[in-house]
Amino acid sequence: IWLRDEACATSGQGNNNLIIDGQELGHILDPRSLTPIKSDLVSVTCVMESAVEADIWATALVVLGPERLEEVMGTDAQPAQGRRWAVMFARDGSLQIAGQGPFGSEWLQPTKRK
Repeated sequence: IWLRDEACATSGQGNNNLIIDGQELGHILDPRSLTPIKSDLVSVTCVMESAVEADIWATALVVLGPERLEEVMGTDAQPAQGRRWAVMFARDGSLQIAGQGPFGSEWLQPTKRK
């Protein structure tokens, strides 16, 4: 993606898991329980005003899950200040998008640089 005066970060449980005693454990901990999260999300990608914010919110949304996506990111009608958009990819291949700006299937297609 091409950004200007914004930053992008992705966080997820994709390939960074460890199996101990037959149980798969991820590297992202839920701060409420101090245990590895159990999630159907593969990754969350965020675009924010800064790289620090994008990284923090991408990881936080992996922990919070899709139920809290619009609450955190806002919508076109009620934008959250400084938060642009987030995309959640689930293990079943589905995705959820929330935030501000134009979204649609054309947005997800690869583009060539001019």
